[in-house]
Amino acid sequence: MPAKKRTAPSRARPSSELHTPAKPPQPRRRPNFAAIQLRFVALISYAISFEHLYSHPNKINQGFGGHYQFLTNITLVLAAAASVLGALEILNAPRLIQSLKARILFLATPLSLLITATYWPLYLLRPAVLKDTTIAPFAPLKKDIGFHLLPALFVLADVINFTPRRYAPSPLRALGVFGTFLGGYGAWLWLCWSKNGIPPYPVLEKMDVGTMAGLAVAVAGVLGGLSWGVEGLCCVLDQE
Repeated sequence: MPAKKRTAPSRARPSSELHTPAKPPQPRRRPNFAAIQLRFVALISYAISFEHLYSHPNKINQGFGGHYQFLTNITLVLAAAASVLGALEILNAPRLIQSLKARILFLATPLSLLITATYWPLYLLRPAVLKDTTIAPFAPLKKDIGFHLLPALFVLADVINFTPRRYAPSPLRALGVFGTFLGGYGAWLWLCWSKNGIPPYPVLEKMDVGTMAGLAVAVAGVLGGLSWGVEGLCCVLDQE
């Protein structure tokens, strides 16, 4: 009888290869409705504030630099930009948008807190330090709250609840950022004053360059302290 040909035994495939489940598609991140509400309310508040700015011209805000001679209004722009970027972030924006929003909030949060903490005591006790009311009257109280209280609440809520911690810079770098910003703002104030002949803040008439430089250094330190305080608060809340 002819010999039967031997066939090589077939190697059994591992069961993991036979039944490897296909990876399910990654679901889109569900929107955080608390974040949506915060950005929606904040943007409405900022819009009301900007409308008040442009509908109430005066001798100062019609001069060189316009409304943005004032630190309050610059901070309002930063806070509004952070809210717009936060709205894009909710829609699954790329990491770049998240990073940019966090960096804007890093600057806007201590600025808005400092503005709120200093404005209201001066408003009640020494209003002449803030404004020459014969040229630029104060806004009505309900409008003033939109400039000098609500932005601080909005950005603080955003930082605590909806901003990743990985974007916080080191303390030394933070002082550099605040010092650079305040130096640039001081130069901007000086330029506006020289062009208009009127200082945006009446108290500037009593300061020389050295005093302004010393004030900028002190404020940079305060902003750094506020920034670290907010970061510490976030860490405490994260551990709860």
